[in-house]
Amino acid sequence: NGTILTVKKVKEKLKINRNRLILCYNNSMWPLFVRSPKPGDRIKTKVGHKKLNRIFINAKIPKYQRDVWPVVTDQEDRILWVVGLEKSVDLPSDDDEHYIVIEVN
Repeated sequence: NGTILTVKKVKEKLKINRNRLILCYNNSMWPLFVRSPKPGDRIKTKVGHKKLNRIFINAKIPKYQRDVWPVVTDQEDRILWVVGLEKSVDLPSDDDEHYIVIEVN
């Protein structure tokens, strides 16, 4: 779908929004991967797990875009972010002086 993600290291947390993922630089989730959704994918939310398909339906994402929508995962293939739509509640938030910001452009 032509989405461009930028990654940069910063020393302070930026304002959080749905087009920005902020992670602690010194964390064990590295490396991160960007992939397309797989059938049955789920993300951990405040109320449990939610299927990515349901997220796409609720956001009214057309079917032809769902197969190529970017998903950010950790080294264990846990979904951290359905880009621009939903973030996992499992995001580590260490109090550190260095953060990685992944942003949709």
